[in-house]
Amino acid sequence: MTSSVVNNITKASQFIFMLFLFFLPLLGEEFRVTNLFHVSFGLLLLSFLINKPFRQQLVNDHALLKGIAAMGLFLCYFSLSNLWSDNPGNIISTLKHSFYIIAFSVLFLQLNKKVSYSILFFSITLLCILTLWEVDKRHFLTMRLDNGFFAAPDNVIDLAGYFGLGIFFGLLLIRETGRHIFYIPIAVLFIAMLLTQSRGPVLSLVVASLPLMFRFHKGHMRHLMMAATILILVAFLAYFTHYSDELISRFIASYQQSFIRFGIWSHTVEVALQKPWFGWGFDKNLAFVNSVGQNIHTTHSLYFSTLLKGGFTGLFIFFVMIAYGLYRAWQHFKNHQELEASIFCFSLMFYLTQGMFIIGNPDIYWVMFWLPYAIILTPYGQRSK
Repeated sequence: MTSSVVNNITKASQFIFMLFLFFLPLLGEEFRVTNLFHVSFGLLLLSFLINKPFRQQLVNDHALLKGIAAMGLFLCYFSLSNLWSDNPGNIISTLKHSFYIIAFSVLFLQLNKKVSYSILFFSITLLCILTLWEVDKRHFLTMRLDNGFFAAPDNVIDLAGYFGLGIFFGLLLIRETGRHIFYIPIAVLFIAMLLTQSRGPVLSLVVASLPLMFRFHKGHMRHLMMAATILILVAFLAYFTHYSDELISRFIASYQQSFIRFGIWSHTVEVALQKPWFGWGFDKNLAFVNSVGQNIHTTHSLYFSTLLKGGFTGLFIFFVMIAYGLYRAWQHFKNHQELEASIFCFSLMFYLTQGMFIIGNPDIYWVMFWLPYAIILTPYGQRSK
């Protein structure tokens, strides 16, 4: 097979994957978006077999191999946990999805970074615009952007998480291109994030932005000035539309609801301690009625979900993967790539209060967890190819 044909196969894999990357946040599982991933994945395997330089590049990327090893340990353990769950036959499906997640990370790392950030930013911004356009304007300030764009996440917390990631991708584009015009859609994303009235993602955004505060170079000062301007404008808008009253009431309610969530976590620990070392297995969910009469099935925290399903062994393996991710984030920070570190921190903070597990078909957690993990596996100092 000629070298031109081999290169064309590799480029085709990357192009189709870019289409998948664009449509995943925008359409989710609608219109068989996952088929794009399957095609790009098949071409990736073919490229690995017939493209020797591509194969050598992957084999010689030690940081990637260590990251994949940490991922593989986590994914393999929780796939095997099906064997001691109520549905051991699910192990084949979970192993398949785990293999897809690793391929997703490898495919992302082959892309031009400026192009991939642009694709994700425009996809999330378009999702935001369509949601604002379709939402019921009569309840614009009270309904948390519910019942907007048909393909938007059902949970507005996940929607706010998308908007938070979009803000960071916009800042990355400003860093890579120097075009300050991207501050306008960033402001729109931030306003939409507030309109979801989701406290967790907003707090995650604030905390994840702290690494930017430790490096006061010219670019960051510009970010801070623009952020201050946006906040002032949003504050005036909220005051004159009386949205500030709605937001304050939401934060008061969040204080009250936090005790309900603590009750869920306390119950999760009680159930997890019944099988402390290896957990209940992959398909375990909660089944109890909380203090206010709600039927609870999820742990409302990935970390507690990991403990419930995998026990202390699974939690330790999860923290090994997170520790390697934090090490990589620290290396990015030292090499003046604070935004990459912030994206990973945002993901970790976001999942403190989100309990959906992160192994399965392409879905929100591929964007909100595995994508930030892939980003911090990029070489230090590499901004665009």
